Amino acid sequence: MYRLLLSELNIRHQHDNYHDHYHGPEWPEEEQIEKEIERRSSAESTNAGARTRARTSSEEENHHAEHRRKPPIPHGREARSKHVPSIHKPSSHHPPPPPSPTPIGGPPVLVLPPTDDVPEPAPPKPIAIAKGPAATMRRINMQRTGTTEEIPQEQGYAYDEAYAEMQRLTPSQREIVKATFPAMEADAIRSALQVLLLLFSEHPRYKNIWPQFRAIPDSALMSAVELRRHASVYMKGLRAIIDAMDDEISLAEQLKRIARAHIKWNIHKAHVMHMLLPVLEVLSKALNQRPLSPEIADAWTTLYDVIANLIDIFREVERRASLSKPAIRRTSNSSN
Repeated sequence: MYRLLLSELNIRHQHDNYHDHYHGPEWPEEEQIEKEIERRSSAESTNAGARTRARTSSEEENHHAEHRRKPPIPHGREARSKHVPSIHKPSSHHPPPPPSPTPIGGPPVLVLPPTDDVPEPAPPKPIAIAKGPAATMRRINMQRTGTTEEIPQEQGYAYDEAYAEMQRLTPSQREIVKATFPAMEADAIRSALQVLLLLFSEHPRYKNIWPQFRAIPDSALMSAVELRRHASVYMKGLRAIIDAMDDEISLAEQLKRIARAHIKWNIHKAHVMHMLLPVLEVLSKALNQRPLSPEIADAWTTLYDVIANLIDIFREVERRASLSKPAIRRTSNSSN
């Protein structure tokens, strides 16, 4: 439009100059001026159309070249696998979600499944407690550790053996032990000191089992604070066993705890059974019963034999557990 107005202005300006120069000749006819304007307007339109077509052709060529450089936009299953993360896992009870629609020229649209189709989480499975002789010991481990995991094979072996050992203590023997122990407990420290001194007199090397006794001379052992402290711990352990006689789970836990405490000192069944004779002798003095009745002697003998067997059982558990652990290689860095 601006070019057309400028052309018309130039024509009129040329006409004025021509009139001023010749002073007299008539102006060109009006229709000739209009024809000249139309001719120039038509020429201008033709040139503008040519320029527009050239620009459009160049833009199309650039667009096609850019389209060839870009990878094609995936559609259908390929689009969902590459651009849409899978968040819905179809189950056997619900049909799979519909495919995500892919609008033309744009990224795929994520379609979430309706909330009614999402399956509810399954209820937790009940804890399966083994049935058999080791059921009580397995239940102890689950209650103590708060775990429901599968019990290792070596622990299952220990529970089977430990439960079988505990059943050797009959109800009558448990009542005998409960009834006779208070006689020794009336003077607990003195009774335990007598048991330990009788043990060391018969087996002097046993004093070296406990590191705190090795530096104490035999003459000062009776008044040694370390020995009196150990005597107190010994009697408290027996009291814990007596208190748990009526509760199968507590009794098993106490026997296992005492057995594990003796393993670290490398105590075996023979050491425990060698302590039985001093215990029976001190108990006979406390009850003022010489000799002890066969029922009392048999009840205490069974108790100590069970404790001694449990020590060997749990020592085997520790050995198997150490073999199952991977060996740790220690390497030393040599400095040049």
